[in-house]
Amino acid sequence: MKTVVGHFKGLCYVWDVVNKALNDDETLRTSNFLEVLGEAYISLSFQFTREADPVAKLCSHDFNLEVIPSKAAAAKDLVHAV
Repeated sequence: MKTVVGHFKGLCYVWDVVNKALNDDETLRTSNFLEVLGEAYISLSFQFTREADPVAKLCSHDFNLEVIPSKAAAAKDLVHAV
């Protein structure tokens, strides 16, 4: 991650750091990152991206947030915990 972000440092206004991390029931989706690093992968992803490009905006996105309010709240909590 640091290599890619470092390569494009200053060229991207925003980085989409974490994608589709949640299931509709607000649990974390199974992924290689989750299996290897555990839940810390989310905060580590934001940390490494911030270190590599301190000026860029960082974001996360997920699906069904507009139709499942509890999932939207969980996504908000997830990002605020970082």
